[in-house]
Amino acid sequence: MSSGEEYLKKLLRSQELPRGLIKILQDTRDYFERIIGEGIGIPNLRFYYAGSYKKETMIKESFDLVIYYPTNTCFLVSDLFIQ
Repeated sequence: MSSGEEYLKKLLRSQELPRGLIKILQDTRDYFERIIGEGIGIPNLRFYYAGSYKKETMIKESFDLVIYYPTNTCFLVSDLFIQ
């Protein structure tokens, strides 16, 4: 194995998110799913993972939680702030 390959493998390993942090992201999504669903009167509203989490390319140096909801969900995000 070349030193360049070893370096890249080590770098990738160093950027893996700890399991505890992934759990926090999952819990955060569940929280927003519940709060927004209750707020707009859709009790079973479902958000889906997107972005680097969904693609399994997330690195701990820089990440966020991207979620989306189905296009057949009938509400505007602005409705959450008006109520």
